[in-house]
Amino acid sequence: MSMIKLFQNFNDLKKLNIDDSKWFCWHEALYLQQVNAYAIPSVENAVNIMKVCKVLDNIREFYNTPITITSWLRPNNYNKMIGGATFSHHRSGLAVDFMVMGLNSEKVRQDLKKNPQLLLGASMEEGTVHVHIQLDGRAMTFNPPPKKASIFND
Repeated sequence: MSMIKLFQNFNDLKKLNIDDSKWFCWHEALYLQQVNAYAIPSVENAVNIMKVCKVLDNIREFYNTPITITSWLRPNNYNKMIGGATFSHHRSGLAVDFMVMGLNSEKVRQDLKKNPQLLLGASMEEGTVHVHIQLDGRAMTFNPPPKKASIFND
């Protein structure tokens, strides 16, 4: 396969919706904003992203308003570069950060606590600018880990 064909196939993939989601596409899961590039998922990463997408679809349906993804799959080097937690669930595609249009993140967290069925067992991080959920089997809320240095911090 030529490199041009390979890149065209990848560009086509990015436009596709994740699994049977009405709302979220692979671009949102794979885009690495700080470096203007894309993560290339393993099969395991892709399966994890599809699982998390089901939770996001529930939340999107609940609010009936757009959700902006700020971070999803993070390769290890990228996660380290931006100061992510060492054992972040983002590294495997099992975590996502997002914002619901028109709502502050604390309001969204309070709504999700009142409607835990929307989270399908996902855990949620407290006190962040965005909403962070992760499929970790714990179904709890937790405080963010101490912020690590990144190459983007002053």
